[in-house]
Amino acid sequence: MKKIGIIVAVPAEVRGFIEKLNINKTVDYAGKTFYISTSKDYEVIIVLSGVGKVNASISATLLMSKFDVDMVISTGVAGGLQHVKPKEIVIAQTLVQHDIDTTAFGDPLGLIPNLNIVEVKSNEKLVNLLKDEVKDAKLGTLASGDQFICSKEKANEIKNNFKAIACDMESCAIAQVAAFFEIPSVAIRLISDLAGEDANNEYFFNLEQSAKDMAFLIVDILPKLVKVEF
Repeated sequence: MKKIGIIVAVPAEVRGFIEKLNINKTVDYAGKTFYISTSKDYEVIIVLSGVGKVNASISATLLMSKFDVDMVISTGVAGGLQHVKPKEIVIAQTLVQHDIDTTAFGDPLGLIPNLNIVEVKSNEKLVNLLKDEVKDAKLGTLASGDQFICSKEKANEIKNNFKAIACDMESCAIAQVAAFFEIPSVAIRLISDLAGEDANNEYFFNLEQSAKDMAFLIVDILPKLVKVEF
């Protein structure tokens, strides 16, 4: 039986999954709650990670090590940086961590220790399936960092440094853990705000519905996701 792992950061992002799926049980590890839905053909494990890269990394590690998932999806909402607007969906072909900076040692900005790369790639088969299923989705680079971006200056800095089209606080950390475990992963996010000075208001205004829409979309695609062969 295929097992699909899904990671979301905040309660609003998990509510749609709980509403749409039949959750058979919940399990708590290290302060993280895992929601498990078992059907005839596959099992879905959704973890509410909490905000930020450390929370995401802990949750991803637990998800991959304790539940033996076949793939991992980072989802929820994100801030738009360029070529996107609220309510549009972004599929991350590549992911970066915009707040890693060891340039003092001669490294390129964003170099991820141990992996020794700046960009982590999403699994190509998962990207292609999501692209086919979400016709209007924008593909590009998703930048993660331990900051809620609400400044046009900071948004432009991330955009210019990494050519990123959107930003969040978890996805690249999840992709990094998946790379270490050699488990296929992908990030797909719905734009809730434009990462400018009004991002805080935009985020809270759009969060509930955007998170629900994103969860419902993923649930609808699950039967096709489980058929992907790696």
